[in-house]
Amino acid sequence: MEPRLVFLHLAAIGETDSLASAMGAVLQTLEDVRGVPREIPPPIDPGLVTFYPAPVDSVLRVRGRMRDGAYEITLPRSATLEGFDLGEASGIATRVTFAGGPSSAVVRGRLALLEEELQPVLKALRAAGIEIASIDDAAMGEVPNYVYVHIWGRGTATALAQAIRDALDVMGR
Repeated sequence: MEPRLVFLHLAAIGETDSLASAMGAVLQTLEDVRGVPREIPPPIDPGLVTFYPAPVDSVLRVRGRMRDGAYEITLPRSATLEGFDLGEASGIATRVTFAGGPSSAVVRGRLALLEEELQPVLKALRAAGIEIASIDDAAMGEVPNYVYVHIWGRGTATALAQAIRDALDVMGR
């Protein structure tokens, strides 16, 4: 995949203004290191997209939404960190995105798993031919602790949806 992406997860506790200032400095440093502001590719024209979500919805038993020409499904999870409730707004969620057409599609995403769900979900994904891009533990000290599995796959939209459904079944979702 080009360009190669590396994810950095941050967590901080403090005054809102101080945290916003610190994050602004981080983002400015990223822009300085890159040398030039990155070009954002034009959005996909939804009018040209052949992806039809109904079969995916049927298999997943969850409805998603079209966004920039791709079909996104988000299943939030919750936790606490240092006594603060964390939910969907904090990014603790399983999120998968489908693109392409019925007979040739791709899926990519991130599954938020409890530690005891990790091995059974990995087995289900690999049995369905889904690639495991990375596994990480993004936060420190959240309760319960989540492990994130980043995935990628190619196939028919229905087969990819079934692979994700199998993983969600293992997760009890």
